[in-house]
Amino acid sequence: TYANQVGTPAFDIVATQNNTTVTITPSSALVGRAAGVPFTIVLNEGETFSCVGTDLSASGTLAGSKVTSNKPIAITHSDDSLFNNGAWDLIGDQIVPVSVLGTEYIAVKGQATNERIYIVATEDNTTYYLNGISTATVNISTGQVQSYAITGNAISVNSDKPVYVMHLSGFGTEMGDALLPPIVCTGSSATNFVRTAGTGNFTILVLTTTGDEGNFTLNGNAASIPASAFFPIPGNPNYVGARINLSTAQAPVGTNIIENSSGLFHIGILNELNLS
Repeated sequence: TYANQVGTPAFDIVATQNNTTVTITPSSALVGRAAGVPFTIVLNEGETFSCVGTDLSASGTLAGSKVTSNKPIAITHSDDSLFNNGAWDLIGDQIVPVSVLGTEYIAVKGQATNERIYIVATEDNTTYYLNGISTATVNISTGQVQSYAITGNAISVNSDKPVYVMHLSGFGTEMGDALLPPIVCTGSSATNFVRTAGTGNFTILVLTTTGDEGNFTLNGNAASIPASAFFPIPGNPNYVGARINLSTAQAPVGTNIIENSSGLFHIGILNELNLS
């Protein structure tokens, strides 16, 4: 479905302290490094080491690569560029440590023509299933990646061990990606977001617990996020989701705030920049 243009998959490692020892085991060959062979580097505070893949095929990602360090680091993955039915896009997001992963995830579909999730195992013999269908389990090993199209309003993932789940979304053929947070014990009762331009579509993707969907306000206005906009999540009756297009009257250019008076929620934004 997708292919890489010259520019390749990569991930960048940034040290936060001096004398940080980092060990990298790439899942695919890097520039100057073989696939599956660990190597170690030492970085000082603020220094960056870029791992650039050499495989430009659609399957040539660096997903499943392993990075460990003796001090805190930041890692950002990227793919430049992703091809989707005539459009080229740079995608990427910051990666979180394995210690904060979970076993339950929900992706609310955005506005793209071909949306997917990508599941990456962190332990061998990881079993998961989609949309509550526990009889259709899949077993994968450490670093293995599986991809699924989102055919309805949302898709849910349940696993027996911690996994990464990435959501590929966007508008039409224009794509971006985000690493999903686990749904259990996470969320906010209020959060700010920024709209960067007055032209182009602007959509919010909202996930909350069932029963809290009628208690949202956007900039103090309850009418912008009505309970009627929410739909059930397949395989998980405890949550509901919504995909809402917002005008500049509802969400002006600049900072906006969403609040829920009774519960926690997750939000994603799709901010289309129309340069024409």
